[in-house]
Amino acid sequence: MTIRAIDLIAATPWAITAEELERICTIAVRENDSPDAVAARLGRPLENARTVTERDGTAIIPITGSIFRRANLFTEISGATSVEVLATDIQAAIDSPSIARLVLHIDSPGGQATGIGDLAALIHASPKPIIAFVEGIAASAAYWLASAADRIVVSSGAMLGSIGVVASFRPEKDAPTKIISSQSPLKQAGPDTEPGRAEIQRVVDALAAVFIGDVAAYRNTDPQTVAETFGRGGLLVGADAVAAGMADAVGTLETLLASFKPSAGSTGITATGTTMTDTTTGAPTIDRAHLAAHHPALLAELLAEGAQTERARIQGVRAQAIPGHEALIERLAFDGATTGPEAAVQVLAAEKALRDHHAAAQATAAPPVNAVLPPAAQTDDSPQAKTESAAVAILANYRTATGTAA
Repeated sequence: MTIRAIDLIAATPWAITAEELERICTIAVRENDSPDAVAARLGRPLENARTVTERDGTAIIPITGSIFRRANLFTEISGATSVEVLATDIQAAIDSPSIARLVLHIDSPGGQATGIGDLAALIHASPKPIIAFVEGIAASAAYWLASAADRIVVSSGAMLGSIGVVASFRPEKDAPTKIISSQSPLKQAGPDTEPGRAEIQRVVDALAAVFIGDVAAYRNTDPQTVAETFGRGGLLVGADAVAAGMADAVGTLETLLASFKPSAGSTGITATGTTMTDTTTGAPTIDRAHLAAHHPALLAELLAEGAQTERARIQGVRAQAIPGHEALIERLAFDGATTGPEAAVQVLAAEKALRDHHAAAQATAAPPVNAVLPPAAQTDDSPQAKTESAAVAILANYRTATGTAA
């Protein structure tokens, strides 16, 4: 039996606006259309790649279009966002040492309820500040995600809300007769019977309760306040959403990004007790003082790892020593930055400069009385031979470490 897209849509609870769900259903029932035809009708290119951009330590992650549980051809051609791709993007930004904060750039009517709660929990638990910026709409599942951020900033015309869950059903045309086991009267319950409708309502209400409970927890309020003042399933615009407690400020993306940059004469950081706080996000700055006060065991582990890494670096630098450059090696070993391969480059450069100097001195010196060197000076035990041998060895080590061709 072939499973149709419309069947999957009907079997899935949605946290989405009614208009967008109707649009998705309309596209899904056109089963004979090619992906190119659907893409053309939607006015979007087929290659709809998601991107994450970085600006001055801020990762900007777009959440646009309808939200689906997994990435597939439908998400590609409809300009949608998938939960699995979004979770990967967010975790990558959290793990990146170059990222200080994340901005979720949201313009979405919502989507499938499946997986949204887990993704919202990931956002809320982030060790780095996450700010949601809404430009356009953050409805239903999209607002669920936005509410989990540390702050919500909205454009003046942005629409927030549509908090709730909906289940959609379409009558099956020429549907086959179904015989359901008598032990499972609510299996495949439909709205055409009173018990079936009551069962569907129970499931939808239970999912909505989870949605409202999460929003209440993330926005530091109670479920009753969310149910009564956060639009009651409708949408609030800009400043009205802020006044209701659904968002924190009205602004633009550029002013939000500019707020992360310290003003002249200010670091953007304030101290409260033993914790440093970023005044632009309200999030604690994870520095040595914060770790010492709140995570001493972790600090001790990090210091031990740092000491071990520094010892290995020093040993790597000292391994590049050749006679005549001991002072240079010691200076590089304790500058706290130079690695073994970098030390090899500097030592070889110093050796070349020394030889060039000796060659120039010999060229201008008076001819020796006896140009024949004593036999002892020509043996392999001479200082010159030892220096040349060490230089050859260090050059070989450098080429091996850096992959430089001979």
